[in-house]
Amino acid sequence: MPRRPVVGVTGYQITPIAARRAGFGARELSAFPCTYLGWLNEVGTIPVPLTPAVDIEDSLDLVDGIVFSGGADIDPVHYGAERHPSVVGTQPERDEYELALAKAALERGTPILGICRGLQLLNIAHGGTLHQHVPDLPGTLVHSSEWETGVRDRSRKWGPVFHPVEVSDSRLERLFGHTLETNTYHHQAADQIGAGLSVAARSADGIVEALHADDAPVLGVQWHPEMHQSGETGGEAPFRWLADRLAA
Repeated sequence: MPRRPVVGVTGYQITPIAARRAGFGARELSAFPCTYLGWLNEVGTIPVPLTPAVDIEDSLDLVDGIVFSGGADIDPVHYGAERHPSVVGTQPERDEYELALAKAALERGTPILGICRGLQLLNIAHGGTLHQHVPDLPGTLVHSSEWETGVRDRSRKWGPVFHPVEVSDSRLERLFGHTLETNTYHHQAADQIGAGLSVAARSADGIVEALHADDAPVLGVQWHPEMHQSGETGGEAPFRWLADRLAA
């Protein structure tokens, strides 16, 4: 019986202070939400953690594909921009590790799925830039309950917000359909699109909701599919896309 494809998943970085408050002692942690792992198992792959504790090339030798997870804003120094006041809590070690991992994986042609921050990371790795604060853009929908007024309200973090997404890439429509309803938890978005990437979906206000590589098995989605319920296209389709690329 052939083994299932192995998918590496990058983790959320937990500072020693936050770890101590959560009862794990004052030490740096990487967290891997079970929702990512569960969806990857559901589509027939074996998820494994990826961390800076292991050499990048050794990690890539182990895995068949990669999921770049969500998380903190990426430091705008990585795309040559000055920091917007809303950009706080950046994680330099995670940024450097994941950008290096992404570039090495792209060189190998490893199938990649980027989720929320992961889409933004892939765009930067291809030379693109970000809108640092979507609420500053005129006419935009609410893309994050935490930033609904443009000013951060931590008490509303991860509050449910949904909107339709229109898919423009014919290669994705078989799995995604022409339109789908997705959750939305971000205050940043792709701006200038990196070389070799194309916009695959947008929300009604023009915000980029998916990026697809022109000639490589690379997809980024701006929503959080791992937080959708079983049976919802917004959850299953991105992970199914990755499983299909690995099967191919």
